[in-house]
Formats: sequence, C-alpha cells, structure tokens
Amino acid sequence: MLASINVDTQRIFQVVRKLNDGLLHEITHHPDTGADLRNYHFPNLDAVLALARRCAQVFDQVPAVGWDIVLTDCGAVVLEGNPMFDPIGLQLCANQGVRNIIPKLMGDGPGVL
Repeated sequence: MLASINVDTQRIFQVVRKLNDGLLHEITHHPDTGADLRNYHFPNLDAVLALARRCAQVFDQVPAVGWDIVLTDCGAVVLEGNPMFDPIGLQLCANQGVRNIIPKLMGDGPGVL
C-alpha cells in the first residue's frame, strides 16, 4: 500500500494498492484489518520527517535515498536507506511528479507526502 499524507494536516488523503491485475487501485480500508484509512491521522509525522532530514544530511553525498522509517514505542527508527528507491510509486500515489512534493518536504512550500 502507498498512502498520500497531507504534511500540514498529517492526515492520509489517498491510499493505493497493487491488485491482482498488477495495477494500482485506490482503496479506502486496510485489506487485513478493515480499518478505515480515509482521513487517518498519521502519528508523529514531524518526528519521521525530522529523522529523514537528519539521515539525508549524514548521507549528503548520495543524490537520493528512500528512507524506510517506522514508528515504535520509543519513537521513529530507521530500518534502512535505499539509494535505488522507486519514486514512480510515490508519483502514482500522489498523482503528481515528485518535483511538486520535494519543496514541501525540504521546508520550502506546500506539498504532500
């Protein structure tokens, strides 16, 4: 599943999932739990973004890294960094190119995650 999150409200506004036909389809409920994903508040998004920014600063010699970050009872934790991440999924989920998303994530203007 890929979720688009409004950085300002910290809420999910769209979720897509690859189905049996191999295409991404919009879904509204979690496939395993049935929980409604629409307008779900993403907890501690500020901490996740801050950790990703710190990681980017440490690995500033790498042009682009997709950081896998999880939230635990102890806070945000990096699982791994992927220098060969797939920005296409992000673009499909957000229904826009990543060029429109990056400025907001870097603190330079409006955008979505």
